[in-house]
Amino acid sequence: MESPGGARERLQIMGKILRQIIFTCLSIGLIAGCDVMMENRIGQNVRNELTGMGHKIEVKGTFSSDMGGGQAVLQDFAVGVNYGASDPRKDGQAVAEMPVE
Repeated sequence: MESPGGARERLQIMGKILRQIIFTCLSIGLIAGCDVMMENRIGQNVRNELTGMGHKIEVKGTFSSDMGGGQAVLQDFAVGVNYGASDPRKDGQAVAEMPVE
């Protein structure tokens, strides 16, 4: 059976992939010249690059309630384990549940 940290790592990787897809779409103009809202944790170099592409940047505070809200559920049928996660800024939650026998 996989360690609990393995699921967390997969969710972190999924988040990184999603951020890269969004940044790539912005960078190559698939989402061109639009308003972009981001937290102040995003580096100034990224903000400058996006502004240079014509995007209007609105910077929010760290862990702003205007951002986030993602929830994820992963079912691993091979080992019979469900994993879940929820952004702590919103009202969702992932609750442990005992397996049905």
